[in-house]
Amino acid sequence: MLDALLAPGAPPVAVLVRRPPPVRPREILALIAIVALADLALYQGNGGAGLAVLFTGVPAILFGVATRRVLSRRFAAIAAIVALIAGRCLWQSSAGATALGMAMLLPFAIALRTSHSFVPELVASVLGSAWGSVRQLGAFSGALGRLARPVRSLRASWAALYIPAALVVVFGAIFAAANPVIQGWLGSVVDLVGGAGWAPSPGRVVFWAGCAVAAAGLLRPVMRSFARLDARLGASHVSEPTGALPAASRVALARNGMIALNALFLGYNALDAVYLWGGHAPSGVTHTEYAHAGTAWLSIAFVLSTIVLGALFRGPIEHHARGRLARGLAYVWAAQNVILAAGTFRRIQMYIAYSGLTQLRIVGIFGTALATLGLAIVVYKLWRRRTMLWVMRRQLDALAIAVAVFIVMPSDDLAMRYNVARIADDQYRPLLHLYEQPIRDEAVPALLPLLDHPDPVVREGVAVIVAAQRDRLYGKERRADSWLDFELARHRALRALDGAAARLAEVMPRNIGDARARLRGIAYGINDEVERAGDEGPFDWRTRRYAPRDY
Repeated sequence: MLDALLAPGAPPVAVLVRRPPPVRPREILALIAIVALADLALYQGNGGAGLAVLFTGVPAILFGVATRRVLSRRFAAIAAIVALIAGRCLWQSSAGATALGMAMLLPFAIALRTSHSFVPELVASVLGSAWGSVRQLGAFSGALGRLARPVRSLRASWAALYIPAALVVVFGAIFAAANPVIQGWLGSVVDLVGGAGWAPSPGRVVFWAGCAVAAAGLLRPVMRSFARLDARLGASHVSEPTGALPAASRVALARNGMIALNALFLGYNALDAVYLWGGHAPSGVTHTEYAHAGTAWLSIAFVLSTIVLGALFRGPIEHHARGRLARGLAYVWAAQNVILAAGTFRRIQMYIAYSGLTQLRIVGIFGTALATLGLAIVVYKLWRRRTMLWVMRRQLDALAIAVAVFIVMPSDDLAMRYNVARIADDQYRPLLHLYEQPIRDEAVPALLPLLDHPDPVVREGVAVIVAAQRDRLYGKERRADSWLDFELARHRALRALDGAAARLAEVMPRNIGDARARLRGIAYGINDEVERAGDEGPFDWRTRRYAPRDY
């Protein structure tokens, strides 16, 4: 059949080109609505309520105008993340929440149309949609032109009007360039139009154009996949045995590698058993220094372990009996990695217990947990005979979820609550974070219990900090001249400050500068002290020294 079609003298082969469906009127209305929402939230607004409206309104518009909806579990997960981001912005907006919310709109639009919405495919589709968004806007412009186009019988009469008008504009511009009087007239007209409240500024028009391009890409996203990735890793999630024999060199490499790594990890875990878990720091190194030194490097070790397991146990060695010993050793090595992960968490816990909780240490907790989860995914792959495509997709899913959870969680409030509880228990090292870390709106109410601290230096110094935060929050409230700038965290903090106003006035020192300097001196001085035995005990604020607890 094919030879007959390609033979000399045969009729040309018809090629069917699938064109995208024409733009519908409701899609044009949706584009206008998205631009209006973006103008409201981003151009006019400067706070969380406007962003919350944007991140709920745009997905609702996309869902309403979609002709084909694929309601999969992955779409539900992406929709839940977008909803959490909107809630986070309403609570307290941040650059991270805003950036993540903007980045999640295209994946939402893509996942709404396909069940094949894993992270690699989403990235490919997002890049394709962003690249083709200008072309999509051209399709919208063409559709709008067709709706506004007059009937063919009136085209000539329209041309008789707009062509002379265009000629007048051209020659008028030439005369204006040649005559200063006309230049003055035109300048007055421009000033009149620019001074009108209804006339948009040039910058706003450019903003609308950019939003229109983005909205066109959202309403008509491009579905893409990584062809090379599918060719390399296949399209299946389950690794089926092929009956092929694993190469002897591959088996020897996996076996010897697992033996060597098990021995190395056993030695390191034994070292940790003495110095980390046993509580006996090596000579010349404090307990905290020993704990702090290895956290980042051990997280890198988890990532490398994941790569090693995934690279060694691919292909026939996953199924054949020749690889049984190597696979057994791999499970033992994975168990040693779990022990190593427990040691890493112990290091983070010790460092937090020593000097308090910060955003960076929360990132360390998330990073270690994510690296450990990545290793668990590879072990599950080895156990259940999954493919590397399955591993890559699940690990990218875990990364995306971890980033989203970290951004939407009230980490500032959690860190402040922990540090205040430590200070209230006479552990003074976390005082440093009142100066070294930014105090955001959601964390201000957690400071108020320190107004009742028995140490007058802490009590008065914190009163100075709280008063400064109150002034900052009232300043933000005065500048928030629209409901678009409303944030729940700021409203909650101001209510808490109003409730503590009497106590704050009672505690406020007469000499604010001295109170601030005294607390700052203690905060930095305590952290500069060399760690010694008994530092785990409470701080005696009368003698300004740590003392061991009496048990």
